[in-house]
Amino acid sequence: MSFEFANREYQKEKVMGASPYALVKMVYARGRVLLQKAIEALEKGEIENAHRSLTKAQDIISELRTALNPAAGDLSRNLEQLYGFMQETLLEANVEKNAEKARIVYELLSGLDEAWRSIGSGGAVEAGTKPVEVQ
Repeated sequence: MSFEFANREYQKEKVMGASPYALVKMVYARGRVLLQKAIEALEKGEIENAHRSLTKAQDIISELRTALNPAAGDLSRNLEQLYGFMQETLLEANVEKNAEKARIVYELLSGLDEAWRSIGSGGAVEAGTKPVEVQ
């Protein structure tokens, strides 16, 4: 068994056993990494790498948007609008090859990540989301 295969299996098990709160933390963290890579690639003129990272970040925002529970009320509606803005801005960043637009989304996602982590894994957080599939 290769190290890469073992690591992939470990990560899969980690995700499968995670609470909805922990899954959102993982997804936010992955989104931030991808956006940082995209920004760096855009600044270096590495268009293909930037495109790949921006597309994956768009997929993550889409998954976060899909995972919202409409029954959670205003919080869910506000996040849905914010995620929509983030998706649109990432699309523009990708089309225009604009690092500043990617940076805007990075800052927004960082703020959400920080807020999410400060809340903790209480029941109120988990009531506002449904499980997120991470690929």
